[in-house]
Amino acid sequence: MSKKRKISVRKIIQVLITLVVTSACIVAVLSASKIEDTKKLAGIDVQISNEKTCHFLDKNELLKTLTDKQLEGLPIKKLDIGDIEDSLHANCWTGDAQVYIDNARMMHVCVTQRVPVARIFEASGNSYYLDTTLNPVPLSTKYVYYTVAVTNVPHMIDDSAGKAMKASIIKLVRTIEKDTFWNAMVSQIMVDSVYGFQLMPVLGNHIIMLGDTSRLKEKLNNVFLFYKNILNNIGWAKYEILDVRFKGQLVASPALQYKAPGKVLSNMDWVKSMIEQGAKNEGLDSAVNKKTIKIPVEKAIKRYKA
Repeated sequence: MSKKRKISVRKIIQVLITLVVTSACIVAVLSASKIEDTKKLAGIDVQISNEKTCHFLDKNELLKTLTDKQLEGLPIKKLDIGDIEDSLHANCWTGDAQVYIDNARMMHVCVTQRVPVARIFEASGNSYYLDTTLNPVPLSTKYVYYTVAVTNVPHMIDDSAGKAMKASIIKLVRTIEKDTFWNAMVSQIMVDSVYGFQLMPVLGNHIIMLGDTSRLKEKLNNVFLFYKNILNNIGWAKYEILDVRFKGQLVASPALQYKAPGKVLSNMDWVKSMIEQGAKNEGLDSAVNKKTIKIPVEKAIKRYKA
């Protein structure tokens, strides 16, 4: 015969106590949560994380938008955080928005503005900014963000061709911005008839024909070497087009009415200072062209100095 198991009164008491304590804790938590939900919102704090970078969004205007919703004084349980975030994202200059409520019943609103990378001027006359996400940012009537201007841009829809053009613009602008010399030298980027890019420098009357953005650093370095070794010695009015679209060469087209200067222009000192800062970019082989005859850089330098 099997032995009967003895029932431990002590264990039964321990189980009952555990159940009672657990139930009490659950009730306390639910009650506290219910009480907390009935408490009203104490206030709203708005912060713009990148407010020093640009000024499309105004903290006071955002606060007014939220106070117009009469959120302050509402019970916590009636606040729809997701709906509040959606209303902030509806602003065309908002990149991101996070909303949370702390233990003091304060609502914290953290907003990040969209930062333009380039100012786009379409051939049709339409103008807007382009941000890092390849999305258009509308202009503001209260604030102008100064950045690189890209002109004669075709209308870009959200298809593969439009995205490719936007990506090329971002790549070109970013490359120019990261280089000390070119950031100071380029005043405008233009799109040509075959959707290639041209640069308009602040000094000289020439245009730099880049073509697409392949081998971009090599192309810019070739022009840099041409500036340093040739134009800086003979003056900056001789050529009207510098073409670096093709690999391993620079084709320079002379201006029709060029007169050699008696001496190098005085404003060359400013260019020299930029060249010294950008000297780190030197090192790639280049070639120049005079009257469509390709000449290696070393020979071209000797010829112009002779």
